[in-house]
Amino acid sequence: MTNKELVIGFFMEGYVQHNYDFLMKNMATDYFDNSPCAARSNQ
Repeated sequence: MTNKELVIGFFMEGYVQHNYDFLMKNMATDYFDNSPCAARSNQ
């Protein structure tokens, strides 16, 4: 998977489709979302 596919997948699968399995499978275990609306990790 290319970096571009990963970024597109992050937004489409995570925010639009709510497919959190995609995020858990493809994001690093120490990933931390610093978005202004809610800080969260994949744990």
